[in-house]
Amino acid sequence: MAEIDTSSSQSKGSKKTKTKKASTKVDMTPMVDLAFLLITFFMLTTTFNKSKALDLTKPPLIDKKDLENARDEVKDDNTITLYVWDKDQLYWNVKSANTAATPTDYTDFGIKKLLTERNKQVGHLILLIKMHPDAKYSNLIDVLDEYYATDVKGPYFLSDAGEKEFEMVKNAQK
Repeated sequence: MAEIDTSSSQSKGSKKTKTKKASTKVDMTPMVDLAFLLITFFMLTTTFNKSKALDLTKPPLIDKKDLENARDEVKDDNTITLYVWDKDQLYWNVKSANTAATPTDYTDFGIKKLLTERNKQVGHLILLIKMHPDAKYSNLIDVLDEYYATDVKGPYFLSDAGEKEFEMVKNAQK
């Protein structure tokens, strides 16, 4: 492990004895072994951050016959369209895309109240979410959180905003 050299040297012609300074030698092998054991221990016992992902489910494939029947069941009153816009703006409208968009916000008195009331009125609410290209992803997560919190039974659909939506929101901002 560690050694101390205590040998002394004398020259033949002199009466003085010179003592050599003691030199220490430390064997570092056990310390290196310990370091690698500690590194291995901490690597094996550490839990890494689990990714937090939102589960988006794809709708099942539908037969053409069922698709025609489903189109008859979906009414304009059953759908609500949410426009997740840039600069933390949120708009909504009911029925066709020709109606005016109404601004709301991401609070309990905004989107949550809106979804709760519409779900009570309709019963089977279908949510269409149209995203602005510069909208924040966190705003979409807020909308989906409120969707799940209000127990809306109908499905939701995501899509990009088109020219009609840009024009509609531009008119609503005036």
